[in-house]
Amino acid sequence: MTLAENASPTYQATVTGYTRKWVAFADATASQRFSTTDAGLDLAAGASYAALCVAAIDAGGTRRVMGFGGDLGLAVRVTAAGLLQTTHNSVATAGVVNHESAGAVTPHVIMAYRDATANLSGTRTDLESIAGTHDESAFTGGAKGLGSMTASATPTQKTAQLAVWKGANAETVRTKAFSTLGW
Repeated sequence: MTLAENASPTYQATVTGYTRKWVAFADATASQRFSTTDAGLDLAAGASYAALCVAAIDAGGTRRVMGFGGDLGLAVRVTAAGLLQTTHNSVATAGVVNHESAGAVTPHVIMAYRDATANLSGTRTDLESIAGTHDESAFTGGAKGLGSMTASATPTQKTAQLAVWKGANAETVRTKAFSTLGW
């Protein structure tokens, strides 16, 4: 997929202790993101998908980390309390573990998924599993990518990787990632 820049994210950002460069989003910058509206990433009813990113987050209010299809698809947010929240078809479920960096930059592996075969939806991180409300609806239109997929603000966030899978590949990746990462 090809992602287009919006609202000037920062390139070549650094994270202490890591040699790779990161992309950084500034706190409270509306619509700051890398995204695509590629219809090839839209999901038919009953399709599976998975998205994986590595991100270090400093919350400053409820902010979007990544999303696919806006609120009608999948969105991962960080709340003002630093909790991750997974949203599927406008139904939000918050986790219980603080993912904020609190001054120290701590990257987290974040995987959001919808597994149509296993009837599962949610967000998994290196700190917790958040079971979402499973929904088999078609998710079409809207922006897909990292940062704020709507006019809402982004968190102070540095992201090193983003990968997206659809269909049977999404189910395989979700299962293997959970096993490999000890989830």
